[in-house]
Amino acid sequence: MDKEKEDVGNVTKTIATPVLLRGKSHLQPGWSGTARVAFVAVDGLKSIASAPSVASVLETLHRVLGDVMGRFAWIQPALVGAIVVIPDAWGPASLDGLADQLVKQAADVGLELAVALAAGRVKFVADVDGSHSFIAPCINIAARMAYSMRGSDCLAHVSYLSHVRDLLAASHWLNAYPDQVNVAGKDHDPVFECFRRPRLPGLQKVAFVPESARIPEPSFCTLIAYDLSGFSKGDGSEIDRRFDAMSNVFAGLKANFQEAFSDVRLAPGGDGGILALSLAPDKGFALAQTLDQRSRAAATDVTESLTPALRVGVHFGIVCEYEDAQGVIRPAGPSMFVADTVTSDAGAREPGAVVLTHSVVDVWSAGNSAFVKEELDELNPISGYPNLKRFVRKRK
Repeated sequence: MDKEKEDVGNVTKTIATPVLLRGKSHLQPGWSGTARVAFVAVDGLKSIASAPSVASVLETLHRVLGDVMGRFAWIQPALVGAIVVIPDAWGPASLDGLADQLVKQAADVGLELAVALAAGRVKFVADVDGSHSFIAPCINIAARMAYSMRGSDCLAHVSYLSHVRDLLAASHWLNAYPDQVNVAGKDHDPVFECFRRPRLPGLQKVAFVPESARIPEPSFCTLIAYDLSGFSKGDGSEIDRRFDAMSNVFAGLKANFQEAFSDVRLAPGGDGGILALSLAPDKGFALAQTLDQRSRAAATDVTESLTPALRVGVHFGIVCEYEDAQGVIRPAGPSMFVADTVTSDAGAREPGAVVLTHSVVDVWSAGNSAFVKEELDELNPISGYPNLKRFVRKRK
């Protein structure tokens, strides 16, 4: 800890400054180390039908996160909330203790949060829009845990308990007869062994009032969602090679589509993301096709076991911007949730199958049903989304 002086009235006192205040400025892409992580999800966010309201919820969450954790942690956006990372090199700040403060303060402004804790090795990387974030298998584990939760709740993965056990008092909830639960991961994951925190006392449920004055007007965007299936398989070196291969693909894409990327907004997802672009849907589809083709071409440069399958989907809809805890402008809204869903089933995982939603097809075809019939094949509906029509180009 460094020391700095703070004037309070006529008295000067010395206060401790977290190592993080130095650590953030020294972060460079490529840095890797062990860390404690939290995935924070806003309960019920996907049920909100208004883009400005979704953006307002997320901006409020990031403001509260900054107030509670900004001095101790790196905070980055997630589609339904945020990701918190405290590298061990930044000191032993109690992430679970900070999470309790966060849940309480968020409840005061009408937000119910699910918080999932894990620990492991993380890597700091540059994203396609020039911003930065951490990626790691432990972040993916925390995300899957958070998506399984409802309401104000907190789960700690066994990796978190193992990582911080020596810092915990005997009376800490993780030591004092923790409630063990198992959470199912994806097909290739083991069952996640977790521990549930006892419900925090005194939480009051209050209505959230959107801060609409802080949110810009919504706009139509073409949304390109991409997901690297199997990205977190294998060891750290394999994950690094996958990320480096995709970074090279995006570098070339930005060089060829400079105008499109000059005004891009990114919702990062670790092993994927959503690009919000001010493009007509047909031009967005052309960009998505190029992304898909180049990612498959990159697979010939490394072994198949090291190259994940890229799934790409294109949606056209309304988004609204918000400012995250790092001061970066991000896209938000129900259309982002649709874009995130379109490639989530087996029908969208065929090589070269860039998936288009009906909103893209309607604008692109200008209502020409003959064009749709001749050029496109319709995919089966996704479970839970019966009204979401999806298409792929016919193979010729």
